[in-house]
Amino acid sequence: MAETQMLVLHVVRLDFYRGLDDGFYAKGFDWPSANDRAGELFNFKPYKGRCYGYVETGGKRLTIEKLGASRGSDRVENVLVVWTSPELGEKGGDTIVGWYKNATVHREYQKPTGPMANARSQDGNVCNYIVEAHEDDCTLLLPEDRWLKYPRGKGLPGQKPMYYPGTQMTLAAKEAEVMVRKYIAGNGDPKVAADVPVPSKKKGGKGTGYTTDPKIRRAVEDAAIKRVTEHFEAKGFAVDNRSDENLGYDLEATLGSKVLCIEVKGRGHADATFADFTLNEYRAIKRAEAGTFDGGSYRICVVTDALRKSGGKLHHFMFKRGAKLGKGAWCDLIGGGYLDLKVVEAARGTLT
Repeated sequence: MAETQMLVLHVVRLDFYRGLDDGFYAKGFDWPSANDRAGELFNFKPYKGRCYGYVETGGKRLTIEKLGASRGSDRVENVLVVWTSPELGEKGGDTIVGWYKNATVHREYQKPTGPMANARSQDGNVCNYIVEAHEDDCTLLLPEDRWLKYPRGKGLPGQKPMYYPGTQMTLAAKEAEVMVRKYIAGNGDPKVAADVPVPSKKKGGKGTGYTTDPKIRRAVEDAAIKRVTEHFEAKGFAVDNRSDENLGYDLEATLGSKVLCIEVKGRGHADATFADFTLNEYRAIKRAEAGTFDGGSYRICVVTDALRKSGGKLHHFMFKRGAKLGKGAWCDLIGGGYLDLKVVEAARGTLT
């Protein structure tokens, strides 16, 4: 069976889309901003078991041929409709607020009549609709659970309220579509969304595997800690989690008189090539390089693909010296290779 076509519709932001205008934010929408109301008000308020969604199309029809409809058809079935909205003060893409699965997409607006018109009335104005789906196939995320953005860029959503991912051929567009489909399949679970590459902004480039979203980062870090703990416990070590003590490392692994102080870094993807260290962690690293770290043998463990069911790939680095290593290097004891550390500067601004 062919994969369901996907349609992304950008609408005014509301908290609930169920007849109340709480959380109304319409940046980029001229008419709603000027009139302080929006036709999207009822997008997730069921009527007789179905949800009916509106998007401002700018007077244009939806190009349903891009969703697999034949010419002359007035609708297309079985479409995954993804709803996005702007967020106050945020940049970098439009936030996913919910979705309709197995939706019917109409080419033109449908005008409700009778009791349905009454149910979809706002200040005496009837709200049209252009997509519909069974209420069980419609998911609206609570405002606090809206964290994933559909990125912008070449081949990605722009200023138009309608976006057809299936017509785009750029790498970034394909990666973004995979990310969003996985996110929806996991009902917004950050572990699921983090399991695919972050879309690249560079033509032909790959994702970095880095995200600033705190929910995804926490899921990755927790999975990495679990992976490293299990690795050393399998070797007979007793492992103590000391990540809350600000020691410059996360785990302390003990086997007899041998003590390993392990800093753990998790990456959500296989192609991640960097890990960030705090100032306190870097100070511990420098002491290990100088031979003055006295808490035990300092180690760095990086887990890539941390959220895979397999547990991801573990890289175990130890600082070694030798004739071929010059002043020394962080060597991977498992897969070979080295960890190259580069110092970067940063600044913090404070309002006074």
